[in-house]
Amino acid sequence: MCYRAKNASPKLVCVQLLKSICMQVLLYAVEVLPLTKTDVARLDHALDRVVFRIFGCSSSADITYIRVAVDISGVTGYVACRYRNFQKRYFTCFSWSSMVLNCVSCQC
Repeated sequence: MCYRAKNASPKLVCVQLLKSICMQVLLYAVEVLPLTKTDVARLDHALDRVVFRIFGCSSSADITYIRVAVDISGVTGYVACRYRNFQKRYFTCFSWSSMVLNCVSCQC
């Protein structure tokens, strides 16, 4: 038997599952691996296809609008956030990590 929340739309449930589970799998280890522009474009296209499949959009403007409305940002935003979180965790785990992070940030 399938139980569904009274006020939850199945489409919004799919979006929540995308954000909480699928994005974690899709963006696994991107904080430590360099992504090329092609990689970012492919991941963005995958997100566009997911929005297309969930909502049945017909144009790219509709897909862009829905991504903004349900807060599915571009891959570069997700990667930047994951990289910041990785740096925070790394910085708190090792006492000598500040020197390494300063050297890495100077080279960029």
